[in-house]
Amino acid sequence: MKKLIITILLSSMIALSACGGEEDDENSLTSPSTSGKGTLSFLLNGEVWRPKTELSFPFSSSHGMQIAANKNDTNSHNRVNELIFIDIGANNWDKKHFINFKIDSVMHEGQYKIKEAEFISPNNNRYNIIDEDLNSNFVILSKIHRDYKPAYVDDRNVLTWGHYTMDSFVSGTFEMTLKNKNGDSVVITNGRFDLKNQGYSNY
Repeated sequence: MKKLIITILLSSMIALSACGGEEDDENSLTSPSTSGKGTLSFLLNGEVWRPKTELSFPFSSSHGMQIAANKNDTNSHNRVNELIFIDIGANNWDKKHFINFKIDSVMHEGQYKIKEAEFISPNNNRYNIIDEDLNSNFVILSKIHRDYKPAYVDDRNVLTWGHYTMDSFVSGTFEMTLKNKNGDSVVITNGRFDLKNQGYSNY
């Protein structure tokens, strides 16, 4: 009986290790998912790039996303329609890299042109010119889960505008080629993300 229990425990540990190994391996892309898992990765000039925090604390994060209404009504303080604006950012503190990209006027799953993008490498080398000659600057949204909370006034008489909650999430893939002011390029391919609506203003 004791040997049977040990065998079961070892089998469980091996199974868990096999499931989680890819996510823990910094040299591989994260597994595609559509559940708000909190992952992001891509190939930067053919090499795997994954976010990394500056500090290993539970409240420290290296990447995030913000979903906002494309347009708000100033009278009702709620969204005008179902269109959303998506803003994604990520850091790798070891490499001193930062990436940010935005897409606008999103209604459904599908392919969208990247509205703005920026990649910053050491010495403030800024790549933010989208190469319009290439047809490789896009995001394909595979899943959008919206959880919207209407505007309300709390018991302190403070107004909170209508907003998408942290239960909202977006999953998808992306590619882009960006240039700096000298014409040098960075090529980002095989990008994938599965992020909850958290914002990243303090990352």
